[in-house]
Amino acid sequence: MKKRTYGYVLPSKELRQPLLGKWKIYRQRGKRILSPSGQLKLEWIIFYHTIGNKNASFTAHQFGIARKTLHNG
Repeated sequence: MKKRTYGYVLPSKELRQPLLGKWKIYRQRGKRILSPSGQLKLEWIIFYHTIGNKNASFTAHQFGIARKTLHNG
C-alpha cells in the first residue's frame, strides 16, 4: 500500500543542512535545471533575501531592472 503525502513533500537531505548553505544549494540545483535566464532570476531572488534585506527597490536598482520586473520575475 502506498503512503499518502497529502500534497506536501518532505525536504531532501540537501535542504536539511544548515540554513547558511541553503542559497548555495539553490544555485547548484539551478545550474542543473534552469536556463541562463532562469539562473539570473534566481540570483535576483537570492540577492533580495540576503544582501537586499527584502527591499525590492534596492534589489531592482542593483540589477538595473524595474521593481515590477523583479516581482513578476
